[in-house]
Amino acid sequence: MVKESKFSYNSKDEKKYSLGKTFRGDIFNVPETHDMVRSLFDPTVKKSVSDYLIVLSLFINGIVYYYSPVTWRIPVFIVLYSFWRLGYNLGIGILLYKQSKSHSMFHWLKQIQINGGWAKKFVELELSSKLNAQQLNSVPDEFKTWIVFRSLVNLILMNDFTTYMCLVFACSDGAFNQSLSLIFLRWVLGISFFIFNIIVKLNAHLIVKDYAWYWGDFFFRLHNNEELIFDGVFDLAPHPMYSIGYAGYYGCALMTKSYTVLIMSIFGHLLQFLFLNYVETPHIEKIYGDDNLSENTISVNKRDDSVFIGTGGKPLVMLTKNFNWLRTNDIFTVVLALYASIVPIFLPASYNNSIIILAIVVKIGTSFVLNSVLYLQSRFKSWTLSFIKNYGTINISILDNKELLERLSFQNWTLLQNNTLVLNYSMLFTISVREVMYNEKFWQTEWLPLRFILAALMILGQFLTVHQMIDSIGLFGWYYGDFFIGVLSSHKSEVTTLSRSGIYHFLNNPERVTSNLTVWALYLLFNNSNKIFLVIALLFTMNNLIVLNFIEKPHMVKLYGEQNVLKHTSGIEKSINSLFLPNHVQGTIVKLSGSIDKVIQDSSKVIDEFIRNKHNQKPKELSLKKRRNSFQQVIELIRGSTDDTLTINLQELNDQGQLQLLNLLRKDDTDFYNLGDPIKVEWNMEDHKGKDKAWIGLYNIFQTSETRTKTLVSSKGYWIPIHREKYINLSDKIRNEEDCILEDELNRGVVQFSAELLPWVPGTYELRLHANEKHEVLAISKPFDIVVKKIDVPTSDDIGDERLEDFANKLYQGFVSKLFPAVESIEDESNWFLQMHIKENARQVEKLCSTLSQSCGVHLTKKAIVDEKCLKDLSFKISKLRKMLDELML
Repeated sequence: MVKESKFSYNSKDEKKYSLGKTFRGDIFNVPETHDMVRSLFDPTVKKSVSDYLIVLSLFINGIVYYYSPVTWRIPVFIVLYSFWRLGYNLGIGILLYKQSKSHSMFHWLKQIQINGGWAKKFVELELSSKLNAQQLNSVPDEFKTWIVFRSLVNLILMNDFTTYMCLVFACSDGAFNQSLSLIFLRWVLGISFFIFNIIVKLNAHLIVKDYAWYWGDFFFRLHNNEELIFDGVFDLAPHPMYSIGYAGYYGCALMTKSYTVLIMSIFGHLLQFLFLNYVETPHIEKIYGDDNLSENTISVNKRDDSVFIGTGGKPLVMLTKNFNWLRTNDIFTVVLALYASIVPIFLPASYNNSIIILAIVVKIGTSFVLNSVLYLQSRFKSWTLSFIKNYGTINISILDNKELLERLSFQNWTLLQNNTLVLNYSMLFTISVREVMYNEKFWQTEWLPLRFILAALMILGQFLTVHQMIDSIGLFGWYYGDFFIGVLSSHKSEVTTLSRSGIYHFLNNPERVTSNLTVWALYLLFNNSNKIFLVIALLFTMNNLIVLNFIEKPHMVKLYGEQNVLKHTSGIEKSINSLFLPNHVQGTIVKLSGSIDKVIQDSSKVIDEFIRNKHNQKPKELSLKKRRNSFQQVIELIRGSTDDTLTINLQELNDQGQLQLLNLLRKDDTDFYNLGDPIKVEWNMEDHKGKDKAWIGLYNIFQTSETRTKTLVSSKGYWIPIHREKYINLSDKIRNEEDCILEDELNRGVVQFSAELLPWVPGTYELRLHANEKHEVLAISKPFDIVVKKIDVPTSDDIGDERLEDFANKLYQGFVSKLFPAVESIEDESNWFLQMHIKENARQVEKLCSTLSQSCGVHLTKKAIVDEKCLKDLSFKISKLRKMLDELML
């Protein structure tokens, strides 16, 4: 693609580009020229010698076709077409390459004018046929060189087209050797492709005119025409004259039903892309600016550099980009790919179905994991929080650098995403190879060569598209970076918006169309021999739709706004609307698209609300009122009646036993004790044959609700006898708690559950009075909650020693002193180290870890606690963690 200006110098209704400018800076009036067809075949246009020679060469092609033996026509025109195609892409390519580098054609023309001879006469004759005397004297030699070059282009391009069409006719013998329905389908598609090709070429010429059509910017510039402008078909596809502008080639292959035409079409198209890549693109970058130096590209590269600096370098993309033999993760990815793709190939044929099922299971499993991580990260920052839990609590220095923490967590995500992609596509490779090796039906498939060619093109298309996407949005965008990282400080001055460059200029979501080309290529190749490939293709496609519509789109709308995400019109959409669709059809499509988007958004909101409720629901923190309702329903089912009082005395023992909670706290209609606080209970019991060895146990209410007359579960050591002297064999817990019995009278007393006699798990509990060392229930207290007391964590940047000590003392008094009495203060390093590392205290450390996590709103690991020197240092770490979490949740 060359300069894609909206108007050209020979546009009679536009004077803006009527002036040309040489690379030396000379400005001149640009004479009017004519397109290729009019120059050759319009009788009103003056003809040059080269025009007559070109027309003659076209007649010679027809004569060769007519008089060649039928068996010779195809090979003859394969040679002729190859010659002219190479003359186009190689011959013209070399000329233009040299002209771009050193203005070689300009210097050759000057040399011809100096040397004289027949070459000078031919050039003068050619120029006099195209330009009048006044124009010859006014235009510079650069323009004259271009005029002569146009004649060469006309010769090569017209013969290239003519010999190709002769080859098409030569290969058309079998065009109707098929069922009527297939003939109709092939010709309808073929003619459609051909007409589309003509529309693209005509529209492209209407936009770029002769100046770009004949590579004019290799010779001179149009004045005030410094930028590439996308319009018409140039909005439809990148380089439309060389990409979709060759659709007619494949239309001819369809109409002729000829593999020869198809292969030669691919050959010619491939040469055209090589010409574009090695000749035109470097010149475009030289004249109009390098895409790699564009504002968007520079911003993307800077962002990638900033994100991955200090994290081991840019991550691997599949196995094709950024591979580093010195990086363990990259070696692991290669080993994973080899193991998943090579080893299963050599298993016996009987394993075919098992390997296919395994591939499906792996796809479902990895998709569920990746989608869950992205969804939860978008809503709750779950991935980053998990990283803080497992890394930030160990390396406290990272908590001072939010950006580094986000980048490190993002790097771990890139490894997960890339390895799952490699694993899935490796398994696709495995089942495809095994299908070719072990399934005899495959080789009996109709149109197998065509299937191979189309499948290869589809896979190549996905590969190229992926790399174009990465070029446009960078590795940050490819790996969903904006799910994990906010605006870096080094980029705060830049506008945060969606990229619309490269392939994203033409498609809003190219991955919607291209990310499943490989699986559908495999379906096309193997659907006759194994229908399971349809299931695989649908599975990949459904997963892609789920990610785009229910995960990525809501997140993009949240970050960039609905107008930028949902309302933006892509280049392809604009081009199709302007070229092919009437206004009323466009309106209908817009309404339909809006309705579909609304359905997707509504469905996404329902799913989002359901998952958010599940995520936020914490059973251990349900209100006592809800617990009472659940508990009351259980009682009603068991006893068949409603008990309005929650102090339940069974077997009509109201005159024999009662339990009364003494130091109960109450807030918002909730009765509770703080975790670790002692529980005092007064018991009253009249004469009973088992009173002497009666005891009180502490139970989680949901473990004892099945029966109210007899306790069927163990108290797990949380019990106290009402008369200590009546028991001979007491547990060590009770012996250690000498003050567990506060008052001991004949028919009443007070006991206290504290320290090791208390459960260290939040929940709803009750006390039960039992008789005679057995589990017969005499009385049950009303239920109460044991809750973790929330402690405010200081999170300001300038937290001082006084505030830190105050926070540490609250932790000490609330939890540490009760679990580890030997620790005497918040700065007691020796006892802290000893208590944290005694093997017998492992459960106590786990209790402290769980309690501090719930109380302070951070997730601590056991290692994060035992690694600190003292409680004060641990308090500082918790403060840092809390501050980091608060910043992330913003």
